[in-house]
Amino acid sequence: MMDLNDRDRNPPEIQNLHDFLNKHPMYQRQLAQLLGVTKSSVEKWSSGDRRITQRTLNDLNRLHYYLNQNPEIRENYVSTRQCVAC
Repeated sequence: MMDLNDRDRNPPEIQNLHDFLNKHPMYQRQLAQLLGVTKSSVEKWSSGDRRITQRTLNDLNRLHYYLNQNPEIRENYVSTRQCVAC
């Protein structure tokens, strides 16, 4: 089992928004809700109009870990079908 010190020594698995969405495909409004930001912010990160901050990147890594550890919650947000509107 990985302890917190191992996580600190290893680079984060999620390096950008697209890494997160490749591992956890979901609508932008769902991601905004989970992060506590506006859908507009997620749209701007996705389009490249705004750079994602280190704090948000850390939040994405924590959310990635949380969703992987809690499949019952993950299934409420992650789409297993191809998302046409994403």
